[in-house]
Amino acid sequence: FITPTGRPSSRLPERRTVSAEQASLLTEAGVDPAGFEGGPYDVRDALIAAKRRPDNRFGLDYTRYSDSQTVDDWSISIFPNMSLNAHPEGVLFMRYLPHADDPARSLFHTSILMPRLAPGAGPPSYMGLEEGADVAPAQRPPRLRRSDAEPGLGWALDADCWMVPAQQRGLGSAGLDRIRLSELEARIVHAGAELARWLGTAQAGPNG
Repeated sequence: FITPTGRPSSRLPERRTVSAEQASLLTEAGVDPAGFEGGPYDVRDALIAAKRRPDNRFGLDYTRYSDSQTVDDWSISIFPNMSLNAHPEGVLFMRYLPHADDPARSLFHTSILMPRLAPGAGPPSYMGLEEGADVAPAQRPPRLRRSDAEPGLGWALDADCWMVPAQQRGLGSAGLDRIRLSELEARIVHAGAELARWLGTAQAGPNG
């Protein structure tokens, strides 16, 4: 699942100014938003150009990456319980494990694997790396344990964690007899079908 980065959504009214989120992306790539002369529809190209500079702030060589691989979020699901978000500057690994006693709960493991970056640079901020964290430690840093009350996993995953409890209650509702999924949630459909196949509960569809 590939999410374009830095580009305004086509579902929103046409924008005329750079958003705060786009400004943050520009800053991460080493572009000063205050001096940026383009509009919101120029941000993605500016991010690509900034990263392809030999003196880019990450200290990486982006010549072997396509434009999409350079800036977009590439999300990959691995059956049955792993997903990852891949960028040249870092890959966020997520693993989901069942709770030993409560089927309504689970354990969520995250880790960030990244190349050696230039001093002061880090992986995408949404991954939740703590500010000031050593990105090139001599040894593996200690594990941090969080709870659903204070996830501390970065703004993107924290938002997901805050929504999960309400969704879990909804799944347990006596009034729920089916779930309607959008095209963007095709991965959930595939995961459910594969799980049913492994458990021997798969049912043949209209085409066999």
